[in-house]
This record gives sequence, C-alpha cells and structure tokens, in this order.
Amino acid sequence: ELCDVAPPKRGRTQLTPSGCPDDDLVLATALAAQADVIITGDKDLLTLKMHSGVRIRSPRQFLDAPTA
Repeated sequence: ELCDVAPPKRGRTQLTPSGCPDDDLVLATALAAQADVIITGDKDLLTLKMHSGVRIRSPRQFLDAPTA
C-alpha cells in the first residue's frame, strides 16, 4: 500500500495554525491518522510546510522527492 485514507476528524480541536477551519480539519485528521505527509494543492496549507511532524507537500514536490 502506498497510502491510507483517513476519515475526517470531527469535533473541537485546539489547532488553529492555518487560520482556516477547513484547513485545520485537514491537519487534525492527518495528526489523528498519524500521517507522514499531506499532499495538497491548497496554498495556505503549503505555506506551513510542516505541522507537528507532518510534512505538507504539493503533488509535484512529493513526486520529485527522493524515496528512502
């Protein structure tokens, strides 16, 4: 498997790093799923680059990154 899909995490969160409730939901879901990376085209999320150990990359950045 190359990836897992996590259902959105609902409820109150203490996260507000992006300033956008929809983006904060994405971040909370990634943390709950213990994701390594978020792949997105959302410019606001991409400006964070990382949140709580979760890397945030565009599809191009992800594809161009060396694999370990």
